[in-house]
Amino acid sequence: MIRAERRRIEKKLRTYKALPPDERLTASSGIGILVEIFYKSSLFTEMLKSLPERVSHRSVGSGPLALTVIAGHLMGAESVEDLEEIRDDEFLRGLFDGEVPAPRTIS
Repeated sequence: MIRAERRRIEKKLRTYKALPPDERLTASSGIGILVEIFYKSSLFTEMLKSLPERVSHRSVGSGPLALTVIAGHLMGAESVEDLEEIRDDEFLRGLFDGEVPAPRTIS
């Protein structure tokens, strides 16, 4: 590339401004798509049949607990205690309607 052309490109690039996005981005933004694909598949309904029924009035249900464990696994959680770190993730809160189950509930 000749020098004049490089200068022209650099000058043009200086006119562009990078603006921050309106929404907060997280490292787990791709996890939701994978969890949603699993949620809509027939595997999820088969898995629900093997999970214990949760009937407490405060229970979020077996499905959200299982999806939280799956999301935690996809995000690199190696144990149930690691789920505490991802519990505050804004994307997962949106995915689970603001109620990500606590690790003590899962264990």
